[in-house]
Amino acid sequence: MFRNVVVGIDEETRGRDAIALARRLAAPDAQLTFAHVHPATTAAELAAAAVAGAGAGAQIENQDPRTSYDEEALELLVQVIRESGVDAWVRWIGSPSVGAGLKTIACEIGADLLVVGSTERSRLMRSLLGNPTVDSIAEAECVVAVAPHGYAEHSHELRRVGVAYDESPASEAALRMGQTLAQALKAELSAFEVVRAPHGVLEPRRHQIDKTVRALTQARERITQHEGVEAHVAAGEPVEQLAGYSSTVDILVAGARGAGALALLIHPSTTAALTDAVRCPLLVLTRAAREREAAGGMSVGHTPA
Repeated sequence: MFRNVVVGIDEETRGRDAIALARRLAAPDAQLTFAHVHPATTAAELAAAAVAGAGAGAQIENQDPRTSYDEEALELLVQVIRESGVDAWVRWIGSPSVGAGLKTIACEIGADLLVVGSTERSRLMRSLLGNPTVDSIAEAECVVAVAPHGYAEHSHELRRVGVAYDESPASEAALRMGQTLAQALKAELSAFEVVRAPHGVLEPRRHQIDKTVRALTQARERITQHEGVEAHVAAGEPVEQLAGYSSTVDILVAGARGAGALALLIHPSTTAALTDAVRCPLLVLTRAAREREAAGGMSVGHTPA
C-alpha cells in the first residue's frame, strides 16, 4: 500500500519487528530504506552527520564516513540487510533525538510511511531517557506504524483492520486511511468508539446508566453511517478499552491530535499511551501526515506484497 517506506533500525533489536511489519504494509514496487540514528550532541558532530548521513544499502553510494559512528551505522545496516534478505537502501544520521533523526531521513526522501518497533524501556527509564517510539510519532510528517515487541515471531496476514474512532477530524482521517488499507488488503474493517461513563456523585445511578446507554447508542449510529464499517462501542477508559479491542484486529489505525513532542510530554495523548497498551500493530496518522494527505502529497493505496 505504501510505496516509500523508512524502517527504523537500532543496535539492540536490529529492527526485526519493524521490518516484518514494513513487509506487510509496503507495495510490491515499494522503495524500502533502513534508517539508523546514532548519537550526535555537538554542533560539529551534527554538521558532520548531516554531510555523511545518507547512503545506500544493497546499493551503496560513494561515501567517506566522517566518524566511527558512521562506520558502525553502515556496518549495522549492511548486516541487517543480509540477515533480513530485504533489498533496501540505507541512510543514517547523527541526532540527539531518535524521533528527530528519523523525521529528517523520512522528510529527505519523501517517505509515505515510517515503521518503528515498540520500546522495551521501563516507564521510569522512558521518563529519564525518552521514548523513541513516541518521539517518532510526534516528530513524523508521514504515517507511522509501530510494531509490537515480538511481532517478527508472530507476524501474520492483515485480515482485520480496526480504527480508533471518536468523530473528531483526526479519527475521521484515520477511518479514511483504514478504508483505504482494508480495500488494498481485502480485509474486514471495523471502528471502535469509547464512551466515558459519567461519574457525577450527585446524580442518581440510574440516570448515569441511562446517559451511558444513550451515548453508546449514538456512538454506534455515528459509526454505522459509514458504509462497510462494522461498529463496536464500549464505555470506560479509552486506552484500556482500545487495548482490549486491539486483540480482535490485526492492525489498529489511529489519528494523532498532538502538535509535536512537547505536546505529548505535557499532555500525554491517547495515541502515545496506546503504543504501550495495544496488542497488534498500530498505524498512526499524525497531524502533519493528515495535512500532507489532504494536499495530495502521499502515495497510498497500492496493494501490499
